Amino acid sequence: MDFPIEVVEVEEKEAMAVRTVVSNDRIGEAMGSIFYRVMDFVAERGAVFDGPPFAFYHSYNDERTDMTCGFPVKQAIDDDEDIRPFKIPGGRAVTAVHVGPYDKVIDTYHKVQEFIEAEGLRPSAMWEYYLNDPEENPPEKLLTQLYWKVD
Repeated sequence: MDFPIEVVEVEEKEAMAVRTVVSNDRIGEAMGSIFYRVMDFVAERGAVFDGPPFAFYHSYNDERTDMTCGFPVKQAIDDDEDIRPFKIPGGRAVTAVHVGPYDKVIDTYHKVQEFIEAEGLRPSAMWEYYLNDPEENPPEKLLTQLYWKVD
């Protein structure tokens, strides 16, 4: 299943999320923990989910990643000590869907980066949505939708 790389307009979305800096070998573990905490927090307060879980990347290097993870919601709610309102950016973005294990998503990011360069666009913020559940799907069927905001 091949998905195209394309330029789209996306709407800004409200979310409830946790920002963390984590070593790259612990990203999956950190995301899983955060997703469960945020999901419970949002559900307990009766808020309405507005999409699948996401990760927004503030910065990264070979050792650590600074990211915000959580869920889009119809309307932000009061925060607690580390679960806070967050806005997923709107505007023009390049998007693609990665099919396969999370540890191979970098391959799709490289293709998206090549597309951005070929189109003469300037990239900025990047984030991804996890479209299906890794507990219910084998790694080769996982779907991750990438967004890379561009000017």
